[in-house]
Amino acid sequence: MASSSRRRNPARGKTRITQSHDSIPNEKTPPPSPIQISATKLYRTPTHKRLYEKEFLHRKVAKGKVLSHTICDDLNLNTYNLFNAIGLGSFVGMKNKYYPRLVQLFYTHLEKVPGVEKLQCYVAGVEFHLDVRSISKIFHFMDDGIQFYSPQKWFTGKDFDKLAAIRQMSYDSRTTNVKEVKSKQLTMEARLIHKIIAYSILPKTGSRSKVSRMEIFLIWCVLNGKDFDLAYIIFHHMLACKKKKNTPLHYAMVLTHIFMANNIPLDKSESAKLGPRDILNAFNLDTMGLKRDPDGMWFYPRQRRFEEARARGEEIEDVDDGDEEEHESHDSAEDEDVPVAHRSNHDLLLELLNVSRQNQATLQEQQTTLEHQQQQLDEVLMTVTHISEDFEAFRKGLEPPPPST
Repeated sequence: MASSSRRRNPARGKTRITQSHDSIPNEKTPPPSPIQISATKLYRTPTHKRLYEKEFLHRKVAKGKVLSHTICDDLNLNTYNLFNAIGLGSFVGMKNKYYPRLVQLFYTHLEKVPGVEKLQCYVAGVEFHLDVRSISKIFHFMDDGIQFYSPQKWFTGKDFDKLAAIRQMSYDSRTTNVKEVKSKQLTMEARLIHKIIAYSILPKTGSRSKVSRMEIFLIWCVLNGKDFDLAYIIFHHMLACKKKKNTPLHYAMVLTHIFMANNIPLDKSESAKLGPRDILNAFNLDTMGLKRDPDGMWFYPRQRRFEEARARGEEIEDVDDGDEEEHESHDSAEDEDVPVAHRSNHDLLLELLNVSRQNQATLQEQQTTLEHQQQQLDEVLMTVTHISEDFEAFRKGLEPPPPST
């Protein structure tokens, strides 16, 4: 699909209005009162019911990833601020419940309205339409970003040079490779941006080690403060997701906000919450192949080896990956809910390590709470003792003196 750009509103000038986390609804915003959905309302027609049972009932639901401030602080990166500068800070930090069955029903009924750029939607008895403008309004996106959606083609707009863009996001600023870019070649900043794009902005399944042409364009936009029309991407990517077979259904958290905006009755019994691995923070930096040095600073071993070799004057085309690619493949497998029986020993060890860390943190919190409660109890007992002593002294003061003999 050809690229285009919408004209900016002159009244806005060059003023940048950044978003806060309050600009997108979250769990603190009270949703519509839960309503038990009648089975007759779940499907528009009997044909849709058969379609749901045949093609969508067993398709997994992909949540996306959440970018936490803590990972940016721990890596000493400006990633969140870069997203916020183009009006997407709230979107990449969005963290809320999602509704797997309603997501499946949404894609079951999703159809493009012939002749216009509009989607016809039906969820739990409520019929509504979506277009780029309505999606943008729900999430408070800026309305003048570059419109581009083509997973296979290069963006050809003004100021974009593919080789210069790749060099900017790669730790090898002299690279001439534009045919196959991999995430392991990116700087830590660009790699974290790519992770958010590959999971939440332009979600894809399978291996995420390769960086597509459109992903290169989006990373370039984030690094250089270029507005792109995310509503336009979501609109077309939903349609592409609908057409694919046996792949996860994307934008689960995004659809929660769309459901709320269109007064879809949300059944609490079928909601699901994010897990620890869904939030990109210091807890799961190991999934990106990062290591911590003795000074406590996180670093990317591949990038450090390359920079040290370059500093010695050595020209190298590639370096040993170690186990970094294994981390990348495990991260992809985890997102697709691979059965435990089919996971490698390495995957299971990582899973057990994460559970152990969570349990340790919980135990530490409980120990701190118990110590605080014990301190409060000691203070209460001390107060009771003082009161008892005072009362005893007072009682003795009221007793008549013994009779003299």
